Amino acid sequence: MKLTQQQISDVSEVEVSFFTSQLECHPWENHDDLLVISFKSQKAVNSRDLCFMDAMKSAASVVWRPAAIILDFRELHYIYGDTMDCLFQSLYPKPSTQLEKIFAGPEERFPIVAVKSPLNQEGLTSLVRKEMSRDPVRVLFESLEEEVKAIEAELKDGEKGVKS
Repeated sequence: MKLTQQQISDVSEVEVSFFTSQLECHPWENHDDLLVISFKSQKAVNSRDLCFMDAMKSAASVVWRPAAIILDFRELHYIYGDTMDCLFQSLYPKPSTQLEKIFAGPEERFPIVAVKSPLNQEGLTSLVRKEMSRDPVRVLFESLEEEVKAIEAELKDGEKGVKS
């Protein structure tokens, strides 16, 4: 048997960078709550690129265990394709038992949102509205600062629901 060495970076030309930050709504925690994953491309992404991007999101989530993820698409060329929705799906399985539902809370408690740009605004808006049946205003933002405020508000609302 002949083994051929592979590099995951050879699968796609999409560049990926990772950033973490502590959210103001969790100042007592001693770890970073927010994971920002920046994706950049020189041309429109294809299904192989999206598989690579999803793998990078999954790996980063295991390493940093964030409370929320921002997908920074400001330099990503995206036109269409419903497989992009995998990037917006939570990594945590939906609770199946009543006990899991009590401790897990609503699925929306793990926000995954994105920063859009003119390179992808039309495609992402269509994806979120038509394929994901969600309101683009709650998922796609113009800046990182807007997104952080939205995530903190969502996490605070989720914590109120857990306490009551």
